[in-house]
Amino acid sequence: MRRFFVLWGFLMTFLVSGFTPSLAGESTMAWPWEASDLSPDSRLHYGRLENGFRYVLFPNDHPRGRVHMHLFVQAGSRHEAEGQEGLAHFLEHMAFNGSTHFPPGSLIHFFQEIGMNFGGDTNAHTAFDRTVYDIVLPEGKPETLARGLQVMADYAGGLLLPPEEIVRERGIVLAEKRDRDSAAYRMQQAEQAFLFQGTRIPERPPIGLESVIEGAGQAEFRAFYDTWYRPERMVLFLVGEMDRKAVEEEIRLKFAPLRSRAPAQAEPDLGESSHQGLKFFYHAEPGSGGLQVAIGKVEPLPFEAHTLASEEASVLRYMAMRLLGLRLERLKERPDTPFLSAVAYTHDLYGRLRMTDMRAACDPEHWEAALALLTRTLREALVQGFTQAELDRVRGELVAWFESQAAAAARRESGAIAASLLRDFYGDNVPVAPETMAEQILPFLGDVPLSGVNRTFRELWGGNHRLVRLMGEGLSSQEVALRQAMRRIYLEAGHLDAGGLEERGALLFPYLPPPLEKNTVQQVWEDEGLGIFDVLYADGTLLHIKATDFEPDRVRMRVRFGTGRAGEPWPGLSFLAADTLNFSGTSVLTQEDLNTVLAGKRVSLRFGMDVDHHFFDGEARRAELGDLLHLLRAQLEDPGFREEAFSLVRARYLRGIREAAGSVDKSFERMGPCFFTGGDPRFCPPEEGDLSAWTVGDIAAWLGPVLASAPLEISLVGAVDPDAAMALVGNILGMRAVRGDQSIGVPAEAPAFPEGGRMEARVKASPPASLVQWGFPVSGEVSSLRHRGLNLLSGVLKERLREEIRENLGAAYSPFSYYWAYPLWSEWGGIMAGVSLAPDQVELVGKNLLSLARDLGDGALDGELLERVRGPLLNSLVTRQQDNRYWLYGVLDGSVRWPEQRNWARTLLEDYKAWTDADLRELAREVLDPQRASLLHIRTEE
Repeated sequence: MRRFFVLWGFLMTFLVSGFTPSLAGESTMAWPWEASDLSPDSRLHYGRLENGFRYVLFPNDHPRGRVHMHLFVQAGSRHEAEGQEGLAHFLEHMAFNGSTHFPPGSLIHFFQEIGMNFGGDTNAHTAFDRTVYDIVLPEGKPETLARGLQVMADYAGGLLLPPEEIVRERGIVLAEKRDRDSAAYRMQQAEQAFLFQGTRIPERPPIGLESVIEGAGQAEFRAFYDTWYRPERMVLFLVGEMDRKAVEEEIRLKFAPLRSRAPAQAEPDLGESSHQGLKFFYHAEPGSGGLQVAIGKVEPLPFEAHTLASEEASVLRYMAMRLLGLRLERLKERPDTPFLSAVAYTHDLYGRLRMTDMRAACDPEHWEAALALLTRTLREALVQGFTQAELDRVRGELVAWFESQAAAAARRESGAIAASLLRDFYGDNVPVAPETMAEQILPFLGDVPLSGVNRTFRELWGGNHRLVRLMGEGLSSQEVALRQAMRRIYLEAGHLDAGGLEERGALLFPYLPPPLEKNTVQQVWEDEGLGIFDVLYADGTLLHIKATDFEPDRVRMRVRFGTGRAGEPWPGLSFLAADTLNFSGTSVLTQEDLNTVLAGKRVSLRFGMDVDHHFFDGEARRAELGDLLHLLRAQLEDPGFREEAFSLVRARYLRGIREAAGSVDKSFERMGPCFFTGGDPRFCPPEEGDLSAWTVGDIAAWLGPVLASAPLEISLVGAVDPDAAMALVGNILGMRAVRGDQSIGVPAEAPAFPEGGRMEARVKASPPASLVQWGFPVSGEVSSLRHRGLNLLSGVLKERLREEIRENLGAAYSPFSYYWAYPLWSEWGGIMAGVSLAPDQVELVGKNLLSLARDLGDGALDGELLERVRGPLLNSLVTRQQDNRYWLYGVLDGSVRWPEQRNWARTLLEDYKAWTDADLRELAREVLDPQRASLLHIRTEE
């Protein structure tokens, strides 16, 4: 339980500031349940070798064949001494560059040979207090598991760290450091230095110091590796299909020989954060796009074992801060609210610190009002407390969450189980079975009194200090003057009333009267080969159903209708329209009202649009499919188009424009689709000047008739009973007054690919950086076989870019290649290839990229290269077929407009297997023509 609610806080922090702390406490070699009244999941098997090395096994058969393997090492940037800053992360890179059983340059090829994808199935990450190595095996056969375990054993104790490999990898690490160095990252680092002053946290960011990265040699790496990579500091996790006893024997064989190679050292002291009184902090960061205003506190925390009592206390803390967050959400419905988004959360860091915080994003001209409103809202909650109605909503949310977790426990996906286990061990938490935790926490939730939550809220915000922060760009005043203004606003606002929230009467949902006429089924077809039912209703509504057991108790829904961006009355209006509808709720209930009445249910619905259609994406528990359909009906028949929602969406969009102006990556996201479609307005985001003429009425006039009268194509996948679903759709949605001019999938003209085009744009950002992308146009009718060949070719090109630009040149961290196409335009598409670089490397690497692409057609693409790419791809597709999202978005949705995709699903694997290296070389000669390629280059100003 604690793992979810603390993680919630982490996600909120990450979304707002990019700050991603860890949960782990002081290093411990004990199992978390040894000091707890909680018991681990009974499906868990665990053990400890004589050298102290531990392992955790969780046999699981979903998806079939896959085994997730993770080596958790209690060693991260926290453990770096002076002069070692960055070695923990650099060492993680070096694990792929030579070990006892895998010479330099062989490990990635080995992964590919057994059907694993580098970066997807095998990866690693370094954090403040840990390093984790990941392998996802394509099968659980004894010989495959033995080879995977050998890789992990080499990570643990067999790294060679050759000096020449250190030199070669140095450029890749520096490229990663350059890619991370953004306005958001610098702002996060500055905030950490203020919040956690006196501790090791701001002194040891995992990416490290450039001087250490450039100067470290084998001796420095060996010192860190031998000191901290000790068997007693490691835990191996395996989740998936396996012979448990055979795996345990193999673990003993591979890991028992591990020995400590240096004297043990004490865990580095985290330090003490001892804030007192009111503190005000301002950090200017050009290029951040706006401002963040925050009020919080950081206090020391004694380490506490994970027990049922601590879990219940965590629930109370979460509830208290969720209540504050909901008040901030409701404030956004006011037309004069000065912030664009706001969150509130609390979380514990490393078992030693507790941070409690609330923050808002706003435009520079509104920071004073935003700070005043945050202050007043916090004070009002502290003085007056929350209401029973507010508590009931949060209680309903939590009950629904625990119930859904328990219902899904019997059929969890192995990757999700592995991720949950890792989070538990990061935080020294007991990995309790979801259904067991629900049994223990649900009664507690039912008894939580309002007084207890209010008391917990006051305890969280108690103490004698507040940390008030203002971070971002757009303020011209001097820092001293700004801090004085912050103090004045904060102190004055604390004595004012926040104005309260509008008290709503009893909210009813569903509130629409029953349909005048139920919709009747006219015809049902069954596709036995794919296990799909197709249903035609009297008004032309089409329903596709595929029942699966991939996600117990969950139903996913996609509703397709209308003409999408192709029908927008003003070019670019679609970029504001979707979220305006999402934030408006219905004409009777605001979005927060809907959230309140649905708080006890796991129902969600989101509107969006593509170039040729609108859609609703939804999901619900099996028993709540009717609620989901009622919500859909309300959005279709009684949509809300609210001025305050439109104003909020427009302000957020303008902030995005400002962020793009100071970021190479974000500028590329805005310009790329527009450039590579020849300036097609369906792909070109509007500029700031375009927005001033639009109103919410323009959106209502466009979307209102479409929602009311467009024919619907509904797809349902998951834990759904076909007969019950057919009846619910007909009874709840009823007969619709369908208009023929809103038909599904109206043909739209394809965009023009800019063959041979060139575009360069400059942005004001730092440090110096460039991003280049080449687009190779594809022409001719694309069959399923050709489509799969183009996907394969893009994968082969990506592999060559990785080998040459990343591994050999060391010029980039993550070069990319992919095939971009739309089913509705069978002759349009392109293979896109690009890389983020230092500006002085653009010409060299650009020539290299084009040469690599051309060489694939001239003979560089051989059978060995093809199989290294195809094997991992086929394994990923087998897993994909066991995912409801594949069936919903890849097979069912749009099959009326494009019925061929059903047949494409039948030949998915066979099409990829049919391509030979000779066939693919011929395709490469046709498509990867440098003379036809277009280039988009975004760079910082000199």
